[in-house]
Amino acid sequence: MTDDTHETDGVDGADERPGTDANWSVPETEVLARAREILDGDRRGVLATVIRVEGSAYRRPGAKMVIPENGDGVGHITAGCLEDEVQGLAAEVLAAGEPRVERYDLMPEADEGDDVWGLGVGCNGVIDILLEPLDETYRPAVAAFDEGRDVGVLTVVDGDAHEGARAYYDPSTQSFDLGAGFDADLAERVRGVAAELTARGKSDSVTVGGVTVFVDGLAAPLEARRRRHRPRRRPDRRTRREGRLSRDGRRLPGGRRRRPTASPPPRRWCRPRPRG
Repeated sequence: MTDDTHETDGVDGADERPGTDANWSVPETEVLARAREILDGDRRGVLATVIRVEGSAYRRPGAKMVIPENGDGVGHITAGCLEDEVQGLAAEVLAAGEPRVERYDLMPEADEGDDVWGLGVGCNGVIDILLEPLDETYRPAVAAFDEGRDVGVLTVVDGDAHEGARAYYDPSTQSFDLGAGFDADLAERVRGVAAELTARGKSDSVTVGGVTVFVDGLAAPLEARRRRHRPRRRPDRRTRREGRLSRDGRRLPGGRRRRPTASPPPRRWCRPRPRG
């Protein structure tokens, strides 16, 4: 693996194209927020993720797009070259209920000069896209992202293993949470790659023993990370003093505790005895 296969940064400022938005670089926080809405609601949806890129492309592995059922997609996987095509496949993925990998060859020589897909800007490459129904197996990724925790999402995309099987790598404990169909031996064989990509917040596909696993390193957003590590505020002395009450339940002036004082002994008046 080379470093450029791990890049996930996009390029802003693409020209507006038919069927796409001018601002095609949607933050990952917004994409995962829409994924959470689908998981929490009663609508279905499809998650499309770039898992492999050859050649020139604006978006790198890890770029995502969430497509709600009968709704517009959020996020972009290219600079507007494939979004409409992928959105049209979402209904087929939901009907089948199984993940699938689509390969798009956007190289100029592939279409013999008929630049239909790439539109001539930023889409001259071969792109593999994983389309999968958005279900509860993706819930740990959304939860970790919201809670300010980094996480590595491992998905089997090709080979003898169960396609679509998923596991999660927790860098804080260096442990795996294996989903149904994800072999423990396979997880150990990709441990080094999963740890590296998760630490860098990068994504890439790795093939071991005839099985291809896509590792998606999700780096928690800075604000969520700050909330997670923000210490609890302890009340200061003034707050504690102002919270003190007198014995009869009234707040003391100035917040000071009123110390109970003993009542003086009653005076006894008696006549002096006569002296004999």
